[in-house]
Amino acid sequence: MVSISEKTKRLYNEIAPKYNEAFPFHYHPEHRQLFIDQLPANARILDAGCAGGRDTKFFSDLGLRVTGVDFSSGQISEAQSKYPGIDFREADLLNLVQTFPRGEFDGVYTYATLDHILRRDIPRAIRNFNFILKNSGVLLVCTRKGKGVLWTNDSYSVGKKRRFTLIESEELENLLSRNGFEIEYFESFPSVTRANMEFNLALCRKHFDLS
Repeated sequence: MVSISEKTKRLYNEIAPKYNEAFPFHYHPEHRQLFIDQLPANARILDAGCAGGRDTKFFSDLGLRVTGVDFSSGQISEAQSKYPGIDFREADLLNLVQTFPRGEFDGVYTYATLDHILRRDIPRAIRNFNFILKNSGVLLVCTRKGKGVLWTNDSYSVGKKRRFTLIESEELENLLSRNGFEIEYFESFPSVTRANMEFNLALCRKHFDLS
């Protein structure tokens, strides 16, 4: 039986070109700036769930030392084709400790990505962010807000539904706090593209190492 994770990966492989055409720009560039403003000069950062590399390219153009990762080989192929001078790698957020050494990054940016993971696996992804961040490193997380699971059918998803794990604000705050992060800024905001949908945004710093 094919797992939900594998089905999600296969879907994003299939829709990679259309998906990236559908999102040519960031609807909330102020969120990227919020992240950037907390980073040291010449920061080493990870775009975790980079898709076709739109934001990775933005960070690279600012002179940041950025790596983009995505578990979809199709998305990474798109990114490498469009932006050949940038470091893109196929990697799963649940296996980042096998991909990067401890304390590799000054910042991790993960925007609308954690909600592609099963609820039971989200704490593991957050622990992995803790592992790869330097002490006092910056984490920006954006997730879809709500209870349960959401299935969507979009024009670019070739008639197949995408699955999202919804996370309530308090749930996300607790997950971050329990896994070594201190929240410096938190907001909920409405979706630009879908009625009756909200997102959570958290800007955090690594407060302590996990044992």
